[in-house]
Amino acid sequence: MTDKVVISKPKLISHSQMSKFENCPRDWHYNYVEKLSTFKGKALFFGNKVHSMLETRLDKTDNKVYTVEDFQYDKQSPEAAYKKATKLTDAGMSALHGLDELAFPGVESLGPENIEWEFEVLNMYRGFIDLWFINTRGEHIIVDWKTTSSKYSKHDIKTSPQLTAYAWAYKLTHGVMPTAVCFITLNKISHKASLYMGTRTKDDIDEYQDRVYKNYEKILLKEHTRKESGCNGPYGRCQFYGKCWGDIDPVIRESQDVMPLDSKKTVTVNDKDWF
Repeated sequence: MTDKVVISKPKLISHSQMSKFENCPRDWHYNYVEKLSTFKGKALFFGNKVHSMLETRLDKTDNKVYTVEDFQYDKQSPEAAYKKATKLTDAGMSALHGLDELAFPGVESLGPENIEWEFEVLNMYRGFIDLWFINTRGEHIIVDWKTTSSKYSKHDIKTSPQLTAYAWAYKLTHGVMPTAVCFITLNKISHKASLYMGTRTKDDIDEYQDRVYKNYEKILLKEHTRKESGCNGPYGRCQFYGKCWGDIDPVIRESQDVMPLDSKKTVTVNDKDWF
């Protein structure tokens, strides 16, 4: 028998939740039902701060001024983190205004609904879009900021399910297919911004919507099993590895090639507000 979790009252899922559930339903359960995740790395804090600084620059009604004090999470060098975030924010704004492909109409054309725009669709899915606008050519543009040290490619943009999710949600809420979906990457090493622009088709968003329905049904009705292999991912071992596999034979636990037959744990959650 496999481990299972019965959930009687799920609410809204996001793209990140859905991706986690597809990768490992049990990992999803520990994160969003039991809320056990404790991962709060410096990279995550830093990226969030840069996003917030960009939002402030774009929102003409926001008078927030960021200082070194906002970077005290970095116990070793808050001053360096603040300087780097400022350079990346400057680079992001320069990219918006300077790239002909975007034809950005200017900050004065934006309202609060354009920045960190929260959407909810189909009574089952929610998310945030960093920035959307209608440019000087009348094109609908979606931008997602990426604070990263990695390089992206045209293939990354073409296949990104996150950008597909944004195009799908935008079409449902605005009735218009976005002309372009973009990543603007802010490189933490070079302090430069790069634009990666792509498009989505009706087939793309229809396929994504089918994926949403399928996963929502599984979350609502199906068993949430732990996956049998792949707990050692590109960023290290899953933080719940010990909780999932701690009582299993060490040989099986290490190989993760076989689901043990004597695993009979069942967890039931009744009317739990997991969102």
